[in-house]
Amino acid sequence: MKTKWVLILMLFNSGFLAAQDPNFYIFLAFGQSNMEGHARYEAQDTLVNERFQVMSAVDCPEFGRTMGEWYPARSPLCAAAKRA
Repeated sequence: MKTKWVLILMLFNSGFLAAQDPNFYIFLAFGQSNMEGHARYEAQDTLVNERFQVMSAVDCPEFGRTMGEWYPARSPLCAAAKRA
């Protein structure tokens, strides 16, 4: 009986303990070749908010990126998309 009341109290208190920021969002972008960015990009495409991050999937020395590290998500997003 005591355990039942403890579980009920925990259930009702869980809503009060969670103080998340309602303006905090996480977007996960999964894709295949359609996300590689083979199209040309313009200078305006390199201006992004620093909070929008991408993890490098491969080493890309021409852009100064290392696999597994986070970088601002500015074009090009991958090694295959080189400026023509």
